[in-house]
This record gives sequence, structure tokens and C-alpha cells, in this order.
Amino acid sequence: MPGPDLVLLRDDRSFFPKYNAALVMRADFARAHPRVAEIMAPISRLPANESITEPNRQLDVEDREPADVARDRMVTQRFVTEE
Repeated sequence: MPGPDLVLLRDDRSFFPKYNAALVMRADFARAHPRVAEIMAPISRLPANESITEPNRQLDVEDREPADVARDRMVTQRFVTEE
């Protein structure tokens, strides 16, 4: 939800780049640690562009700390626990 006097606009001309995450690592690291790509795959598959609007709003409108917003998002997506 936009904040006071703000309107969320639709990017109908695809001006802004997508926020889709991508895992990048060296081949030797991937060979040495094959579980890393497996563990990170669910994060890479998220439709990030659509789901980034709310965290951005929390940062810009509510002035929340980036670490808190990131942690809440990771808990919501069940990538980490609240403990």
C-alpha cells in the first residue's frame, strides 16, 4: 500500500529493470559446495518483481531498517525461522 499522498504506478512500458534474483558463484566453489545452489534455488524462483513492492514500501514509507524488513521477508517465505 502506498503511503500518504502516494500512488503506485504501473510500469506499462517496462522502463524499470526486473528485481528477479540470480545466484552467481564460481564454478570451483559450486563443485566444492553443491548444496549451496540447491538451498538457494527456492529464493531464485520467487517472482521477486511482484513481491518487492511491499518491502520497498516498508523501507521508504515506514522508514524501517533494511535488516528488519529482510528478516521479516525471509520468515514469511519460510526460508528461516523466527527463532
